[in-house]
Amino acid sequence: MFKKSLIFIIFLLFLCPVFAKETDDGIKVIHKYEGIWVFKIEAKKYGEKIKPYVEYTTANELFERGNYIFVVNGGFFDMKDKTSVSYIVIDGKTVETPMNNLKLMEGLVSQKRDEAVLNRSEFRILEDEGKKISFDIAPHFAPVKEGQKIKHSIQGGPLIYPVLEWEKESFIALDKDDRVIFETCDVTKRRPRTLLGIKKDDLYVVIFTDKKQVALNEAYDFFKKKLKLDKVMALDGGGSTSLNYKDIKIFSEGTEGRKVKSFLVIEGDK
Repeated sequence: MFKKSLIFIIFLLFLCPVFAKETDDGIKVIHKYEGIWVFKIEAKKYGEKIKPYVEYTTANELFERGNYIFVVNGGFFDMKDKTSVSYIVIDGKTVETPMNNLKLMEGLVSQKRDEAVLNRSEFRILEDEGKKISFDIAPHFAPVKEGQKIKHSIQGGPLIYPVLEWEKESFIALDKDDRVIFETCDVTKRRPRTLLGIKKDDLYVVIFTDKKQVALNEAYDFFKKKLKLDKVMALDGGGSTSLNYKDIKIFSEGTEGRKVKSFLVIEGDK
């Protein structure tokens, strides 16, 4: 009996690092779901170091040359003219806005989708009067609490959990029989996905890889049944899905990943 118990304990010791690994820098890597990577990032350690970054490049290239310990792809962008179609705020200043894409806005206005698209969900890094950092996910035009300000934000959408808002944020349109008559960003199709979640004071980055592609309603089911966070939203996905952290490289297109317009990074010495 003792010998069997000892063998079982040794087996668990070898198995556990595959499921969850707490690193020295306050980032827990959880890889117990096939084809899915989960990164839990401690706000108390990284609240001041997490921010958006804007440049048309790959996550891998930015990680290799930049002073960042973590890089993940950001919001939606126009692949033709490389303009952002998502709001991005860095150090309190709006650096990207869909308003700069006149062709996009003309189309949204003619389709009566402009208000819904502009108000899509965004990840917010908030700062209070005492310089304390906190996270939130909210519609772009939603006000912040009194005494807080938006230090950084990056927009994507839709909100996935606790409610899937893909119709409200104009990613799909349904007819009277609840059949999809309009869709953008392949939200009902199975694709790699980049998702941001928050729970209490921590940030979660969740990657559905090529080995576990999901539609957004399937992503909702995953968070409802398995990884219950407070709020979850999507960033750009599909071929844009890409992440670098230490020796972990995740990308869905080519050998180095697709070039994208924006990222969420963690500053620090590698």
